[in-house]
Amino acid sequence: MPRRAKNHVPNPVDRHIGKRMRLQRMIRGHTTYSLAEVLGLNERTYRDYETGALRLSPYRLVQIARALCVEPGFWFVGAPSSLFEPSPPIDTGSMGDGDTRQLLRAWAALTGKPRKHLLGIALAIAQRSSGAA
Repeated sequence: MPRRAKNHVPNPVDRHIGKRMRLQRMIRGHTTYSLAEVLGLNERTYRDYETGALRLSPYRLVQIARALCVEPGFWFVGAPSSLFEPSPPIDTGSMGDGDTRQLLRAWAALTGKPRKHLLGIALAIAQRSSGAA
């Protein structure tokens, strides 16, 4: 059984999805009890999904969408764009440049002794260049 925090403040995305679930459930004429039974949940867990107190997994979102005869994307319709703020880009350092990607592809293609020799050469060059600086 999922644990509930005492002072849990529902995430705005979870609240939006829960409101859409409640609306669709009521349109279809289900009670929280009847829908929870169809989904194999207890009523409290289902109510917690509708209030946003519990986060829904992708599997459960699809399962509920099927039970309510809607597409899974239905849960996100009408959500304010501010709910889906893009995350900051991941700093990949030098991993994003073309030379590094080419080197990694070449490295992945090597096996056996050539790979060990190349590693030894690369380590020697790196050690020499860091010692010279």
